[in-house]
Amino acid sequence: MIKRLLISLLFICFVSSIIYSQVNRETRAVWLTTNFRLDWPPPVYNADTQKKALIKILDDLKDKKFNTIYFQVRFNGTVLYKSDIEPYSYYLTGEVGDTPEYDPLEFVLKQAHLRGMEVHAWLNMINTFAGTEQKILANKSHLYKTHPDWLVQWTEDNKKSYWIDPGIPEAREYLCQLVTEVAEKYDVDGLHFDFLRYPGRTFNDQLSYAEYGNEGNKDDWRRNNLTSLVESIYNSVKAIKPLIKIGVAPIGIYKNRPGATGWEGFSEVHQDSRTWLKRGIIDYVVPQIYWDFKNNPRFDVLAKDWQDNSYNRTVILGIGAYQKSVYPEMDKMIAYSREINAGGVAFFRYENIKNYNSKLFDEYSFPNLMPWIKINLPEPPNNLHFELSGSFSSTIKLFWEQLNNELNNVKYYSIYWLNNKSSEFNSTSLLDIISSNKQSISLPLHRPRKIKNYFAVKSLNNLWNESENSSNICEVIIPQLKDFSESVKGDDKPTLLSDNNNAILLVNLQSNEKIEIIGETEADSKTLITQIVPRGTNYISLSNTNKFKRLKVNYLVQNKNFTLNLN
Repeated sequence: MIKRLLISLLFICFVSSIIYSQVNRETRAVWLTTNFRLDWPPPVYNADTQKKALIKILDDLKDKKFNTIYFQVRFNGTVLYKSDIEPYSYYLTGEVGDTPEYDPLEFVLKQAHLRGMEVHAWLNMINTFAGTEQKILANKSHLYKTHPDWLVQWTEDNKKSYWIDPGIPEAREYLCQLVTEVAEKYDVDGLHFDFLRYPGRTFNDQLSYAEYGNEGNKDDWRRNNLTSLVESIYNSVKAIKPLIKIGVAPIGIYKNRPGATGWEGFSEVHQDSRTWLKRGIIDYVVPQIYWDFKNNPRFDVLAKDWQDNSYNRTVILGIGAYQKSVYPEMDKMIAYSREINAGGVAFFRYENIKNYNSKLFDEYSFPNLMPWIKINLPEPPNNLHFELSGSFSSTIKLFWEQLNNELNNVKYYSIYWLNNKSSEFNSTSLLDIISSNKQSISLPLHRPRKIKNYFAVKSLNNLWNESENSSNICEVIIPQLKDFSESVKGDDKPTLLSDNNNAILLVNLQSNEKIEIIGETEADSKTLITQIVPRGTNYISLSNTNKFKRLKVNYLVQNKNFTLNLN
């Protein structure tokens, strides 16, 4: 009995270490919703205001350590990119079809790539209009005007919407051309399809069924129509750009299971997404598992069902962050995705995770690999070197060289900060990810540093495969801090070096410590930093210290407190 208990405890500890340790590969995605302006753009028609709002979102997602954005570019039969097929959304200028001052898809691609994040163009497919914005239907370029014979009205909860009839071959070809246009014109990392389904079983497609159904089983015919559309898109896009990832966000329940019953994708909306996975005509799925662990349908039951039936394609677990019962469990859902070896998680939607910072996303992680998409490994950069600048020479600028980025398949650079020359390259030592458009980076000393700092850079291709080797490892020693540390060596009391506006705090630690630094005035105080600091000699850089009279430094583990006066 005791032996069995020990084995169980060891297993639990082993699983916990896997779940809560940092991971090198994990898609961390968010749906950035533009329909009805839910996440973006703001309800103004000024291009600069719209751009700034989008930059703010991207900066926030970068800070939260996300790596993938599903950016909604088609909704209600209008688009957010330059199309020869469908009109621009009126959200940009106030008028449907008017050309804006900038191309939103081109803009978000450039800005996200600069921040080391990939973008999948998210298109609402079969659903072509919902809501009350009648000016959209009135536009001469909308499908409601150009191909009313392809559209079927659907009424649910006394609300009308219009859906393309996927039983019409010309309508399917239209959708394929629409998607292929995006692939041809833009440097998208992926194409992401929503509403690739029928609205329900009572969809009025009698005419198309009579003409094209060949008197077969109607449910099977409908499923085949969607499968035919998916296959056509996949083959067309891959023929143009084979590296683009093709993904679908299906209904969360494929078929009912014990503990997970409800609205079925397979039978209710004729969405046979498992066949798409099995036949390899999509690269990934993001099932919309928008429920919690406790109630039917249960998140864990559905997540495991999808992962067990992935057919070696990628499953990203869709999380309903807008649900009150789901929000408190989101860290648990991330952990569960790791436990079952899913490809990662995606949150619906940005507004609902704006104030969410997962403790499991402490370090950067690359998106999940898709090994069936083939590309050569990139060549590593070379001649990594540095310059020092700023107060106390506390800003390190790294430079490197890379020949023929395009020929070498270089899309990003991964910057590593190593403990020593033989340290492992992993998520813990991954400092940043930046676009290959840049071949330098400035690193202010905003985190604890050793006297000797070691940096290296690797190249990444479109699919997040790293170069086998890194650049040369660059050793950086900051002379002033080295001299400073030698003058106070062996003293466990923190020591301060400051000028009018900046400060460097030196701490010598015999063991890892959690340090809290508080800036104090005569009337007020503010917590500046609370973080784990490793054993040894470390530097913590602080800016704008001229606001304070003194710093209070608390060693929370040792329960020691120090007060340091500022100049």
